[in-house]
Amino acid sequence: MLKLNSMNGLNLVRVFLKKIIQNSVCFVIAMSALQCVLILTCSDSYALYTPTLSASLNNSNAEINGNQILNSADKVGEYYLDLTVNTNNKTGYTASLSTESDNTALVNTTSGSNAKINSISSTLPVSNLPNNTWGYRTSSESDYHPIPALSSPVNVFHSEKDTTGSILNQLKIGLKLNDNLETGSYQNKLIFSIITNPYSPQATLIKGTDFNSRINSLMSTTNRLNHFKRSLSAPAAGINTVNLEDEDESEFEVKAWYDTSDKTVYYHTDTDKIYLNKNCKNMFSGYSSSKFRNIMDINLTGLDSRFVEDMDFMFFGLEKISNLNLSNFDTSNVKTMNSIFAFTTNLATLDLSMLNTANVTDMNAMFANMRNLSSLNLGGDFSTKSAKTMINMFMNASRLENLDLSTFNTSNVTNMSGMFSGMENLKTLNISSFNTSNVTNMRQMFSTDISLTSLDLSNFQTAKVTDMGAMFNNNISLSNLNISSFNTGNVTDMAYMFAGVEKITSLNLSHFDTGNVVYTSGMFHGMSNLVNLDISHFNTSKVQIMGNMFSNLPKIKTIDISSFSTESLTSVKEMFLLADGLTDSLERIYASRDFNLSQIENGEDSNIFTNRRKLRGGNGSSLSNPADADKSWLRIDRPGAPGYFTQK
Repeated sequence: MLKLNSMNGLNLVRVFLKKIIQNSVCFVIAMSALQCVLILTCSDSYALYTPTLSASLNNSNAEINGNQILNSADKVGEYYLDLTVNTNNKTGYTASLSTESDNTALVNTTSGSNAKINSISSTLPVSNLPNNTWGYRTSSESDYHPIPALSSPVNVFHSEKDTTGSILNQLKIGLKLNDNLETGSYQNKLIFSIITNPYSPQATLIKGTDFNSRINSLMSTTNRLNHFKRSLSAPAAGINTVNLEDEDESEFEVKAWYDTSDKTVYYHTDTDKIYLNKNCKNMFSGYSSSKFRNIMDINLTGLDSRFVEDMDFMFFGLEKISNLNLSNFDTSNVKTMNSIFAFTTNLATLDLSMLNTANVTDMNAMFANMRNLSSLNLGGDFSTKSAKTMINMFMNASRLENLDLSTFNTSNVTNMSGMFSGMENLKTLNISSFNTSNVTNMRQMFSTDISLTSLDLSNFQTAKVTDMGAMFNNNISLSNLNISSFNTGNVTDMAYMFAGVEKITSLNLSHFDTGNVVYTSGMFHGMSNLVNLDISHFNTSKVQIMGNMFSNLPKIKTIDISSFSTESLTSVKEMFLLADGLTDSLERIYASRDFNLSQIENGEDSNIFTNRRKLRGGNGSSLSNPADADKSWLRIDRPGAPGYFTQK
């Protein structure tokens, strides 16, 4: 039955019954009195907004066969009720549940014994439901709750924003029966009441990029912007102003103006709260032509961010700001924070523990080039469970010494390239919780972390990684590196992977699967203390470029490349080169075959053995000036065919 009541609401009645047919138990279940109530406060406003609300319950005559419950192993029945709500109310809705009276039991109406199926008395898992009881739970919960009475309804569903079309909520009714249940017909009614949350007309700002542009339009090229704050008073007549309200969403005007005396942009509106636009991209961004670049403080009090979805570059490039208080920010709906704080080069401390980032998928360059940042709090509500990409996330945050990311959930992340690169003062890094099973790109992930001495990556899952280029490049203090768990079967790029890792003396890569690798150029370049290198199982059949692969290794005496196959090789430029002034220790290069020279391009075989004066082929061959050795010397030394390799 559908009828319109006096509260501008919707009332949908369904009956809850239990019938006994001889010895069979048949439940005919219906939930009663679905009430939808609109609450609307009206006042003078910039634009008229009228919220709407509708709701419905599924399956008005749900029949439940009690025999199926009694004949089941656990004698438990669970049944879904679908509640569909549709509202454009900007503050959402609340749905409550109760019985039609304070009696919460299913009562036998066909017997004078007044037998009952009582509500459970406390929250319980389905396995612990007492005999002949019932309860409810939502689809997001695992335990059942007591049926609420009319005098104490319970809010079961809640939203703080419009539904953007219909939204389906599921409620589950659970019953535990026993064979001693008296035959009869049991009855009660449940009431769903849906009400729009209180709403007052509000001010909503324009998109971030437009906001930035309009603020900049207030000032001449010589004006300097130092402060941004709210004014309790409207601008005086005759002052140059711009409108910052969203014409489609805002019920109030928002005016902004520039005061030359204190170099401040003020804004004013006639309502207490101002909602940020869903799209705040570039809002306060200090890109090269923006006046925000030199701003010293931004007062965010009174700006409500609950509806924001895009915060890309929101505070980018604020080079002078030293304090940023985001304690009042609601980021629960934000999906992308690309470069949100990047290049805020004067900010020393940043506390994001109060930010709910559970829905953020893009965290690229969030803290990139925050060169003065020494304290970063990512505990509390800060969550990475939805993050898919973390490219350059902490790149060049060069003052941070300690970074504990043990709470990070990275199970959905696919790209970590450059994530910690350029963190020049980083001494300890806790990434023990990292799940990297979906990561495909680790290029330059730890590059130029020049103060990092130890790195344990034994928990890393790298089966999907295709790019490890320059992954540890220029980590000059790193003396302990645990990569024993690495699965490199899909990696195509290892160029400069360990280049400049100066303190490591021994590197065992015998477990590396390099069957798909195309680039190994500079892979071990500049490992100035390397003495032992095990690459005995390297499959190089697809490698095209080996230039500088073993260049500037002053302490290594032997290199074993006997597993190498070179049918795809196009470049060997400076492959074993030693720079002027470095000590030469290399005496032998062990190989099992000559290099295939057929595809090596002109000019890509220069300086292969430059300054390797101690190096001898297996038959004793060498040149007085090793720099003169061309690609033909990439072979096993034998009479009449000099080469710099020794047969293995």
